[in-house]
Amino acid sequence: MKSFDSDQTTVPVRSLYISKMFQMPLEYMDKRYQEVQNGQEANRDSRRYVLYSFHDYQIANVLHWLDPSYDVYNVIDTPYASSIFVELYFDPKCDASEMKSNPNCFTVQVKYNGEPLLFDTCVN
Repeated sequence: MKSFDSDQTTVPVRSLYISKMFQMPLEYMDKRYQEVQNGQEANRDSRRYVLYSFHDYQIANVLHWLDPSYDVYNVIDTPYASSIFVELYFDPKCDASEMKSNPNCFTVQVKYNGEPLLFDTCVN
């Protein structure tokens, strides 16, 4: 299957495809982040949920692109009905004065088939 080929010509193509696919959801997350920082967390007009439907090879490509810090996933054999969730969380205990300086006020969780993915750059 070409999507799993480690040939250097497919890696940039896969990265470009996946990064374009994630552009819109990341923009929505950034907009929500800005709203909460600006005291507009009650805004019900902003998008809160985005759902994509993918084939198994696309989920495998997303996992390759995300590059979790440990290699426990067999992305060649992605199980039927696999899922990836990317969620933005806000700690309501943070007040407006510490939101811009405290990196723990906002967190992003990424889950693959219900299990959290860990990354080398993550604090927790």
